[in-house]
Amino acid sequence: MEQTGLERIDAMKAYLQEASEGMTLDQFVERRLGTIWMEFAKAVEEPVKKLAGQKTDGAVVISYLRGSIVTGSHVFYIAYYNGEPFVEEEPEGVYLDLCHIFGSAEADCMEINRILGRKFVRVLDSEKEEIRRWYLHLLYEQLGAFIKPQEKESDAADRVPVLYGGYMDKLHSIGDVGSNGEGGLT
Repeated sequence: MEQTGLERIDAMKAYLQEASEGMTLDQFVERRLGTIWMEFAKAVEEPVKKLAGQKTDGAVVISYLRGSIVTGSHVFYIAYYNGEPFVEEEPEGVYLDLCHIFGSAEADCMEINRILGRKFVRVLDSEKEEIRRWYLHLLYEQLGAFIKPQEKESDAADRVPVLYGGYMDKLHSIGDVGSNGEGGLT
């Protein structure tokens, strides 16, 4: 029986990861990261420094919201947690709309749909949406790995770590910020 509907998603993902014609999905992600990572770092720098303020403990967490992938709003939540991230009920934080940065990533989805059309007949809107969400999630995940901690010589005790990851998900360090505003993301 021929695969139909969302049953083809795994085959589509495999095809995009191995696409011999044109770019692979990894190349799409890498190309887009090359264009947005600096804008992303600049956009989050001010809120991160403001939240860290004069604090010397805890952590600032930059987390992407999975719901913003669905809606296409590309909202990130940046919050200062005195203790373990996501445990505090009402941490000091801000929501940051980064739609202007990720607009080009949304445009990539049109190209990805064109590549899918080479192999798959009648790609359904639901399949296109699932692939779009998958691509944006990969982009969000790898954005945190793409940002490198900025190396500064200073007293590590006066620095607040900056963590990155999905909201209520696994986090990893992408830098730190000092109480004097030094440090950050590159």
